[in-house]
Amino acid sequence: MGSTTSPQLEEERVDVDVESEKKHEEDQETTSPSALNGNDVEGVEGVAVSTVSSDTDDTNALDPPLTESEKRRDWLLDFFDNNPYIVGMNYFVLFIVVASGAVWFFMITGWHTLCEPKTNCQPRNQVYNVAIHILTGCFSWMVSIVYPWRCAHLLHTIGFSKPFRSNKVGLDLNGQDTDNVFYHLSKCKKLHVLVVLHLNTLFQYANQICRANYPTNAAANTPKGNIFTSAFFGLSFIMAGLGGCLYWKYTSEVRELDKERFGLGPLDTARVTWEQHITPRFRRDTQ
Repeated sequence: MGSTTSPQLEEERVDVDVESEKKHEEDQETTSPSALNGNDVEGVEGVAVSTVSSDTDDTNALDPPLTESEKRRDWLLDFFDNNPYIVGMNYFVLFIVVASGAVWFFMITGWHTLCEPKTNCQPRNQVYNVAIHILTGCFSWMVSIVYPWRCAHLLHTIGFSKPFRSNKVGLDLNGQDTDNVFYHLSKCKKLHVLVVLHLNTLFQYANQICRANYPTNAAANTPKGNIFTSAFFGLSFIMAGLGGCLYWKYTSEVRELDKERFGLGPLDTARVTWEQHITPRFRRDTQ
């Protein structure tokens, strides 16, 4: 059975379609950037905010917004990480650590020709004392440079940051999603690393104070001086090594779960570089 449509119904359908198109055009004009900037538009503030926030930094969308203390914290962390003078100083300090550490090792093992007996004579004792003071000062510089990072992350992990920012796995200091592998450790594992690194800081400052109280080789070799200077030096060194090993172990476990997102760690990067660039050269030389 065929269906027929009267001319009146056809006209009504046409009128409805025209009205729908006009309404659609009005909606587009209302939500356009020029309309959002007008004061006579009602009920579009939320749209305006979302339009602006999509073109600006994610930190502008924080609730609550960044406080002045958080801005200073972020500036300080960025300064210690990226300032060219600080970076250059860190490389210089690393060179001094290697050089003075080698001198200290040669003096303590007697691998020198300065005097006899090799482990207790002048000028060997003076050189040894200068080397250990330089090493202690360099280690104090190192823990001072990284302490803002250690402190900020400890406060964030235990939930003491003000204002409170979510410290769930995968969120950074500002409570935002990040690809930084450290933030993807569990709270327990982050605390393991941070507590050990804080002990490293504490023992290093104690070592620095003890070296200042026993400045000469003779004073440091007294029973009390020997205990304090040697104990805190050793504890600081052990905590630094343990903290580094825990950080490497935990972050390596996370990287294994998603290598594409987190990339290779320092050791894996070194291994790949060695296999791609060094090993082929050895093979060519031996052929």
